[in-house]
Amino acid sequence: MSAVFVAVAVFVVGLGSSGPRLSAFVQAFPYTVDGELSAFSDVNSRLATHDQFQSFRPALHLGFTTYSVTAQLAVTVAQQFYSALVNEGGSAGICNATLPQDKATDPQQTNGTSGTTYVPRNNLMTNNSIADEQANATLVCTEKTAPEIESGKTPTTSFHGFVGQVKIVHRLKSYCTGAKAKNTPLLHLLFIGPTGSGKSMLAKATAAEMKTDYRTVFASSGTTRYGLIELARTLKKSDLLFIDEVHALGGECQELLYAFMDGRRAPKIDTERKRIVENEWEELQEFTVIAATDRPGEVRQPLVARMQRICFVAYRLDELRQIALNHASKLGMLLTKQAATLIAEAARGNPRQTRKLLDSLHASAKDTSQEVSKGTVNTHLASVLDIDTHNLDGDDRRYLISLRNQGSLSLANLTVLVSRDADTLQREVEPFLIKLGFLTIGGHGRRLTPTGLALAKELAQS
Repeated sequence: MSAVFVAVAVFVVGLGSSGPRLSAFVQAFPYTVDGELSAFSDVNSRLATHDQFQSFRPALHLGFTTYSVTAQLAVTVAQQFYSALVNEGGSAGICNATLPQDKATDPQQTNGTSGTTYVPRNNLMTNNSIADEQANATLVCTEKTAPEIESGKTPTTSFHGFVGQVKIVHRLKSYCTGAKAKNTPLLHLLFIGPTGSGKSMLAKATAAEMKTDYRTVFASSGTTRYGLIELARTLKKSDLLFIDEVHALGGECQELLYAFMDGRRAPKIDTERKRIVENEWEELQEFTVIAATDRPGEVRQPLVARMQRICFVAYRLDELRQIALNHASKLGMLLTKQAATLIAEAARGNPRQTRKLLDSLHASAKDTSQEVSKGTVNTHLASVLDIDTHNLDGDDRRYLISLRNQGSLSLANLTVLVSRDADTLQREVEPFLIKLGFLTIGGHGRRLTPTGLALAKELAQS
């Protein structure tokens, strides 16, 4: 403990006694709506946005690595240090800061596709400031092969530190506050958003806020009514059942959820013979269903009607950049602001893709203690991941060139020419090309815009 205090003291001495520098350092600490100081290890990523502290970042990185095993003690020290600074007038008023409303006006930072401006990677934004209203950390969502049903107690993740989806987080916290005050289960919710946009993380954060147990069903055509009933019987009052990819459930399984939500009941099951006893019912505890999908049109309307719809919005570039900085900090990497921006631009607007790009960069790095520059990221994207300066990968380029050569193609023909299945093209390639303004899809079929045609011609000649 004393060593931690010494480390903090040495760092403070390094800052000097200058009032402006001390005030700026205090402001570099991330904070939340409730004015709580965030994890001490997140200071490194926030300091990336303060140029005058660049010289301190290697020392900080070394310090955080050395004391990672005493993270909780470091948090306590940071909180005490922060309070002392404020009490002595170092930066009055920061503890009372509140989260301002989303006020982005830059077209490149506007949620959704409206007003989006295409910017190649060699034309970086000059305004790299991180919006103050964004939270200071990100929750890591890893790809994994999971069983159909995943059991677990109350998750350790929380709303604190989630980057992006500010209005959704506020809405969920409001629902949780009301439910806890009345001692009732949460409303049934339907999360609608692209894969990798944070739906499962926010479901876990909701369970943590409610302090309830959490179960996940990874829905598929193989999910059975028996399996769902068997799981539902184990849930207690206010527990949370998260059904990922709910559109993949068969019709009978979706209809079974009506009984769970409306009547708090389920058909009886014979556990010895592993079968459902038809026309006999048993009571269930009143629990909450949170379902997630990126294909709401494939979810039965009676099920949709029973749930509160929560639609995820597009992540802004500054949010993705902050996610990159936070994840780099977790990996023990130092990113420059420009390097983080390159990662954010290449991530297709997706937080999970942002983290995957950094994971790839980290896996290839020989020395993670060195600061990662713009040039390093550019080289990795081009030579390792085959992502060009327009942020297009091989699938994107083949799609554009094939469509230019043929003028108009059906989805079936494009799957052959691009060598990707229709689902991949519709969910990953086409939305990105439409967002960049290269592609239109309508009654005329799939066609390139003038900008798309010009780029496809350039790609074909290269």
